[in-house]
Amino acid sequence: METYDPTDDDLRRITARCRLIGIGHDWLFPPEDVQELSRRLSSLGIDASYEKLETNHGHDGFLADTHLMEPMMLRALE
Repeated sequence: METYDPTDDDLRRITARCRLIGIGHDWLFPPEDVQELSRRLSSLGIDASYEKLETNHGHDGFLADTHLMEPMMLRALE
């Protein structure tokens, strides 16, 4: 996420609940970075949660493994 690095002030403007999903083997947005963003949001008082999609398809895993992604999306909408 080096090309997009929001400040804490930027993040504090978020009022929505945030569900972040890291994708295994994603080189563009490594799951560790996504998880760290979730922690950062939570530390700022934002309702944020994190889940990891385990896939070998990298960044396109959410497209290749929709059967794994669907339950995560449904949980996010609860």
